[in-house]
Amino acid sequence: MAVASRCQLRRVAARALVAALLVAGACGGGGEMRQNDAGRDVATGDDVPVTIDGPAPDRPVKGLGEQCTTPSECGSAQCVEGVCCDQACTDACFTCKNPGTEGMCLPALPGTDPGDRCPTEDATSCGTTGVCDGTGACARYSGNAGVVCAAEACVGFMRTTTGTCDSAGGCSGASTQSCTPYQCAADGKTCRISCMTDADCVSPSCIRRRRHKRHRAASCRSCC
Repeated sequence: MAVASRCQLRRVAARALVAALLVAGACGGGGEMRQNDAGRDVATGDDVPVTIDGPAPDRPVKGLGEQCTTPSECGSAQCVEGVCCDQACTDACFTCKNPGTEGMCLPALPGTDPGDRCPTEDATSCGTTGVCDGTGACARYSGNAGVVCAAEACVGFMRTTTGTCDSAGGCSGASTQSCTPYQCAADGKTCRISCMTDADCVSPSCIRRRRHKRHRAASCRSCC
């Protein structure tokens, strides 16, 4: 009698397990497992697509010379003047956008100012012209270009010659000389070479030579 009871219990347990599996299949779509497939659609047992959220795939970094808007886009982590560059390139007259070498920080071409970092100064100051010189520096007014920094002038009895800007940014070539015994000429640039009145002389008198009375011009000399 005890043996029959154990057999009966086993049959009951087996039937209960089968029933449980049938119920699970009906409610769980065939008991298939859902897999996380990095954001792609996966099908369940009911054939209904389900989107599973996952990490976004990494975007490839950009190489030197490629267009960019932020440093994070570039493999060099440097986005300069709209392109990925090999360095920050912050010095005046250096650029990452020279034609043919985009992405490399090199001296800007002569006559350009890509970073707008060269000030335009007055020519008489012998300062910078507002563009680059091709060596990585701002171009300066140079005497080779005939830039006058000191105009020819004569004031009182002192005459100053013309000066021009040199490559170092200085004003050179100007010199000062005395017009003595004469005053400066009426043109304000040169010295007199003769006199008409005493006012044309520095200190001596305007004395006319006896042998040349017919000539109006005279020379400045002392009366003593």
